[in-house]
Amino acid sequence: MGFRDIFSASKTKYSKDIMNSVKDRITPDMRQILEASFTESEVQGIGVSLVKISSNPSLNILNHNADPSIYNHIHICLIPKNNDPINPKDYRPISLCNVMIKIVTKTIANRIKKYSQ
Repeated sequence: MGFRDIFSASKTKYSKDIMNSVKDRITPDMRQILEASFTESEVQGIGVSLVKISSNPSLNILNHNADPSIYNHIHICLIPKNNDPINPKDYRPISLCNVMIKIVTKTIANRIKKYSQ
C-alpha cells in the first residue's frame, strides 16, 4: 500500500440505514435549545478572564451573524529552545490565536456538548 492509497480522498457512500439512524437524534426540544440565541451568561461560563471585555463582539458573532473573519487570524511565532539558536530545530513554533475565536467556538461547543453524551 503506497502513500497515495493511504492519503488520497475517496468518495464517501452514505447508506439509507446510516442516515435513517441519525435522522431522529435531535428532538424538537433539543433543536429549540440549540437554535436559541446565545446569552451573556453562556459566554461568561467558559471561564475566560477576558470575557467581560469580549462578550459583546462574541454575542454579535453568535447571534447576529457578524463577520468573524476579522478575528480569525493566527500568528505563528518561533520560540528559541536554547540560549544560542542557530538552526531551525533550535526553535519551537507556537500558534497565537485570537481570544475572540476561542470564546465563540468554546461557547458553541459547550452548548452542543450537553447533547453529545
